[in-house]
Amino acid sequence: MLAYDRPQLKAALPRSHTTLSVWIKQAYADRHIEVKEKLLLAKSKLHISCDIWSSSNGFSLLGVVAHFLDENHKQQTALLGLPRLRGSHSGVNIAETLATIIQKYDISFKLGYFQMDNASNNNTCIDHLATLLPLPMKAHLRCMGHIINLVVQAILFGKGINTSKRELLGCSDKDRFTLWKQLHAIGKIHNTVRDILRSEARRRDFAECQQEAAFEDELFDWVELMLVVDGGVRWNATYYMLRRARKLRRAIDIYQKRHIDAPLNAEEYDHTADVLTEEDWTEVDRFLKLLKPFEVITKDLEGNARQGSYGAVWEAFTSMNYLSDILIKEEATVKAELASGYKGGVIMGLQKINEYWAVMRENPVYASAVILNLMLKYEWFVDHWRKFPKWASAVKARMESLFKDYVVANEDEDEAMEEEEEDELDETRRRKRPCSHSDDSDNEDTNWRDLSLTVDTSYTASSRSRKKVKIQNELQRYYDDGLVSKKVINKDYSGDLILWWTKHEAIYPTLARMAFDLFSVPATSSECERVFSQTKKLVTDERNRLLADTIEADECQKNWLRNGIVRRRQ
Repeated sequence: MLAYDRPQLKAALPRSHTTLSVWIKQAYADRHIEVKEKLLLAKSKLHISCDIWSSSNGFSLLGVVAHFLDENHKQQTALLGLPRLRGSHSGVNIAETLATIIQKYDISFKLGYFQMDNASNNNTCIDHLATLLPLPMKAHLRCMGHIINLVVQAILFGKGINTSKRELLGCSDKDRFTLWKQLHAIGKIHNTVRDILRSEARRRDFAECQQEAAFEDELFDWVELMLVVDGGVRWNATYYMLRRARKLRRAIDIYQKRHIDAPLNAEEYDHTADVLTEEDWTEVDRFLKLLKPFEVITKDLEGNARQGSYGAVWEAFTSMNYLSDILIKEEATVKAELASGYKGGVIMGLQKINEYWAVMRENPVYASAVILNLMLKYEWFVDHWRKFPKWASAVKARMESLFKDYVVANEDEDEAMEEEEEDELDETRRRKRPCSHSDDSDNEDTNWRDLSLTVDTSYTASSRSRKKVKIQNELQRYYDDGLVSKKVINKDYSGDLILWWTKHEAIYPTLARMAFDLFSVPATSSECERVFSQTKKLVTDERNRLLADTIEADECQKNWLRNGIVRRRQ
């Protein structure tokens, strides 16, 4: 009917159930070339964040995202691939799939760092990938969001989240409540919230309790709030559960007094054991106060290092130091207290953060990024690590080592230019040399020896030594130039650290390259989670037969268009 008056529309109409998929893949192949060209023009190394997600139709998909500065020194993210990961989730299998994606774009020579979580298979992945592709030293960076997640899980669950998972797996309803009760105040709130939300009648009863509590506080214009249930083992959901429960404390107290009775038989769980006391609410308050900085920092680091901030690796390092100090101070506070769920959580959390803090301090990328923040530089370590001068010295040495690696790389790139300069100097030298055909035969021999054994010190000083000294002094000059105030950065550069380095690249050429590389590394792998959230909207019950290559082609193009990596077609 559409083609009756316009026969040319026939070519634009799908002719089978596979037509749309074919079109998507054709457009993907064309746009892939455009993305490849964009990556090759990058002003920084290409950093990779990756993670695995299981779709609702049973596929294990490996999200591979590139982070880089484009030709205009603007931070960009691009989904490079979302291939199906066949077989086990072993590090070797992940590495080989990842290598295929990287080789597809011909970007192995521009690879930077890999932002991944702390799963052991990722360590194996990087080790195996290093045998397939050239990688920088300490290529595996650890997702700060995942680190915070593990630390807070240790605080909340004490003995570790994996142990809790195993114990909860396959439990009966009564046993699950019993296990959660062992977590003291947190477990009591979890059980109470679960019990209320599992029944519509209990929800109505709790709404009435909210209304009564509001009337007692003379809040006649009240809004009913839903209780937040945690994900069972996810720390942020537990934090939000506690925060909402604290806000609805009066209603929870009323509900527990009126609606919780002893069970009629031994097979039922006794919810009277979950009645919250004043001591329990005090413990909840302490947990909320302790966990608030963790929640705020997690949100702050979920960006993609825009303008050298908003989720850059230097922020991961300074944040880790800040959170560690909080737990150290809190441990000193609870040291003299009797054993409690809160005290045990603080101790377990400090042990966990120290484990990852030591790993981060040994990686030169994090600390070097802090030094390249012109508002912090090395003075930050001197100030914050007054009790640990050896740590500060080690950081400075690692920065110098990384700087020397960049110096060597720059010398290789400048080799052709140096050879041209040498040719020009040789030509000048030849014009200044005396004629070798002297009338004095004795002088002829002397001239030969003089010319063959004499070193032109002016040449070596200008062409070699002076250049190396200049490069080696670049880092020291950066230190000596002092800090740049935050006010200046905000006023003159709109808070953009990368813009500052772009404007000062001629003064600090080697350090600028380092800054472009390190400031484009994200602190977390949250972009992969965003990709998975978008993919979840595509793979639905109505589209559960989509093949993996169609999903990948569709999601890559969606990501490229939204991030401005490719141009929209007219």
